[in-house]
Amino acid sequence: MGRETPRPSAARDDYATQLRRAREPFLSLVEALGFSDAVATLLRSSRRFLEENPDEFGPILARGTRDEGALWYAAEAAEFARRDMGYDVRTIPGPDAAVIPARIFSIIAYRHPFFDGNKRTAFISASILGLSMGYRIRSVPYAELEEEVRELTAREAAEGEVSAWFLTNVFIVEEAGGS
Repeated sequence: MGRETPRPSAARDDYATQLRRAREPFLSLVEALGFSDAVATLLRSSRRFLEENPDEFGPILARGTRDEGALWYAAEAAEFARRDMGYDVRTIPGPDAAVIPARIFSIIAYRHPFFDGNKRTAFISASILGLSMGYRIRSVPYAELEEEVRELTAREAAEGEVSAWFLTNVFIVEEAGGS
């Protein structure tokens, strides 16, 4: 039996299936540990990714965590945002769900839980969380966004502004079937 040629309307279904598969490790973590613990794991993974890619993101001059409580708080705050908006992690997020990665960005960037690289860690963590939630990511090198990230954090931009910035510069929201 040969492989069927996908119908044009099936292309979106195929993409949705591929996206669900790519998100499966995060969804499994959420089911096993809960959303806040899955986010905490993602934060640590994001930091490790940053430390292991100095050519892309610059070197970390002082490794280590300065404030474990801030990491716990970030994960719990993401859970509160998810719960308050009724966001189901098994669905593709709409624009309103961008507040969850924005909250992670804001807490990491403003509370400085690490000795060095907090803005970069905030950006990577929020981007990877958005990807794990189901947003597609724009292919833009961090170097092109770095100055804007610095400006956002220098004025401690409000969560809504950070959310809008990620929707404009990083995340791609699906047109149909959103939140």
